[in-house]
Amino acid sequence: MCLIYFFQVTGLYGIGLWLPDLLRSASHLGNIQTGFLTAIPFLAGAISMAIWGWNSDRLKERKWHLLLGNLLGSVGFVIAGLKPESLPVALLGITIASMGVHSTFGPFWALKTTLLAPGIAAIGIALINSMGNLGGFMGPSLTGFLKDQTGSLSWGLILYASTSFLAAFMIFFLKLKPIQVDRR
Repeated sequence: MCLIYFFQVTGLYGIGLWLPDLLRSASHLGNIQTGFLTAIPFLAGAISMAIWGWNSDRLKERKWHLLLGNLLGSVGFVIAGLKPESLPVALLGITIASMGVHSTFGPFWALKTTLLAPGIAAIGIALINSMGNLGGFMGPSLTGFLKDQTGSLSWGLILYASTSFLAAFMIFFLKLKPIQVDRR
């Protein structure tokens, strides 16, 4: 669960920290216009988070919601990474990525509660969240390095596509047996 969250948060922080730069370089717009454009992926992400979480709760299903959300994020990052200099393509890709990345958090934390025993849940949550924050540091830092080396955000976006895909891959093989609690 720690590695899955590490890979998920990598893309989340990447969107949050690099989106204005991506849109500004693709559009050559000013700060105000770029700010308005950055709202689009976050609004789509918020809506998808609510709908995806509601559907996961309604169906009482976590694994496939989590896996498909990560795959959607990966596809969006690939779209944005293939043509980051085109505003429509970059905005479409990053909006899809935002929808995928944000939609994973409800099912992830709901899944975690079924896998951790009540006695260790607080420790497990702390460990998982700590690993995620390391991913939030690593991804944007590597993106900055890659941008300095190549002059483009393409490789950073492909990095985020890879981490989202790795999270989906790991989820696919995740065995979901809830922890049995001895109630003596």
